[in-house]
Amino acid sequence: FVLVGGRFQRKWRNSFLTMQTTCRQSENPPLKPQMSTGKAYPKSVRNFLTRGEKPRVTGICEECDSIHSVVDVRLAEPASTQACLANSISYARIWAYEVGETARRIYDPLGQGTLIDINAEGFEAAFARTSDLVANSRNPIFEAAFRMHGALALADVLLPDWLDGKPAWRMVEVKSSTRVKDYHHDDIAVQSFIARSSGVRLTSVALAHIDSSWTYPGVGDYSGLLAENDLTEEALARAEEVGQWLAGAQELVAKPDEPVVATGPQCSTPFECGFCNYCNREKVWPEYPLSSIPRFSQKRKTACEELGIDDLRNVPDDLLGLLQRRVKSHTVSQTSFFDAEGAKAALARHGFPARFLDFETSTMPVPVWQGTRPYQQIPFQFSLHTLTDDGVLEHAEFSRPERRRPFRRLRCRSRRSLRERRTDF
Repeated sequence: FVLVGGRFQRKWRNSFLTMQTTCRQSENPPLKPQMSTGKAYPKSVRNFLTRGEKPRVTGICEECDSIHSVVDVRLAEPASTQACLANSISYARIWAYEVGETARRIYDPLGQGTLIDINAEGFEAAFARTSDLVANSRNPIFEAAFRMHGALALADVLLPDWLDGKPAWRMVEVKSSTRVKDYHHDDIAVQSFIARSSGVRLTSVALAHIDSSWTYPGVGDYSGLLAENDLTEEALARAEEVGQWLAGAQELVAKPDEPVVATGPQCSTPFECGFCNYCNREKVWPEYPLSSIPRFSQKRKTACEELGIDDLRNVPDDLLGLLQRRVKSHTVSQTSFFDAEGAKAALARHGFPARFLDFETSTMPVPVWQGTRPYQQIPFQFSLHTLTDDGVLEHAEFSRPERRRPFRRLRCRSRRSLRERRTDF
């Protein structure tokens, strides 16, 4: 078990993702994951596990220098654990890997540091090597592994420092977010407590996050990507609180029976728990859950749950807006709604030919194109269908950008395709 922000979560040692793609120039090129153009990644992984749908992930192929948008994701886990693992897997992990790799280049420009890979080395070897490096090395350590009081912590960055004339370390936790979030404070408190309890002398504790206002100058210079926040005083002051978390968690897991606790908002804050399916294994799900209601606030969902209402067909109309009542009405009557006359009237003032434009954008925490910012939406692909007055459908597209500023080529291509005066949707 691993304590994360005061809660225990089970970690599966052998879980990992394998990614495969096809490339025109190579049968199995190396792919560097960069962005997602599909729906929310955790949901798409769940769909893949339950219905065979494959989540879409976009990345830059390091061999042909082009963007690929379909990647197979498979879980190397027994079928019995896949359902639980699916909820734990987030596309944020791919981003976190990219940010972590860049952070190592920032904090160790000479490449003299050591990365401890707990998945490759195993827990015992990782703990032993961390202890040896802390005692004898004066170079940066990445993913240092510590354990104490039945919990473990992996420090993103340990930088050599001095305290009272003796060797010490500065700890930096690296996040792919653009600000310090509430749960980050708990992370820092836990990390520093376990490290200090393991005998590590810490001079400071900081959290580094993405600076979204920074612009990538190119040539691999990422020195301004991360903004540091010193949380030393706060983290060290919470040592007693973290100790109480650990004691309470150990007391809980020592009990012979699982605690009876209903699932709720706490199961998805700050992230969805990987064991929601396990905890809900005996729950009878409504045919039309409240989540089917568009723009239904959490406050109203809670009010319904307190009344024992979990199916949208039973929600009182006074809790619903006009669109929501329409959804309920047609759900109850099992009919489809399409305002044909309204659509006809809305489109009447538009003539032919009509053009229907769809485009995709990428958003990356670590920019790869000079002059762009972290998480900036960059268009790299478009599809344009043109419908003439006699029913002929024409198609134009741009879908194979290269690493060098694809949005410029897309802009030129789209201008050529859109230069005639027509109605655009």
